[in-house]
Amino acid sequence: RQQLGDRGEFRFRICERLSPRAKISGDTLLSGVILLFRPDMAPGDEIEVDINGKRVPAEDIEYQWYDEKGRPPLCTLALTSPPAVYGDNYLGLKLVKSTPEAQGDVVLLEVEVMVKAAE
Repeated sequence: RQQLGDRGEFRFRICERLSPRAKISGDTLLSGVILLFRPDMAPGDEIEVDINGKRVPAEDIEYQWYDEKGRPPLCTLALTSPPAVYGDNYLGLKLVKSTPEAQGDVVLLEVEVMVKAAE
């Protein structure tokens, strides 16, 4: 948290062929692959996210914040190919803005990949 711009990464594996886009209706995944992750960040923090070194536009990431004080957000984004691939992938996170009230490191607490095949 003290050194803005530091990047950390987490390796995850996808054993599913990815399409160029996911089909989403509101909060429902109709087909495709969604990445859910929970970084231990505070309101006011800003992160940059990349998949395999390719930056994910901020507008493609949805943050679900909770009313409970200290509970980190759930972040979701659709995984497409490219930049994600069949096999090993890397989720990169970089803290670009830190809220002054927050303490401790920003760490990745949870990662989950959801796959829904087209019907």
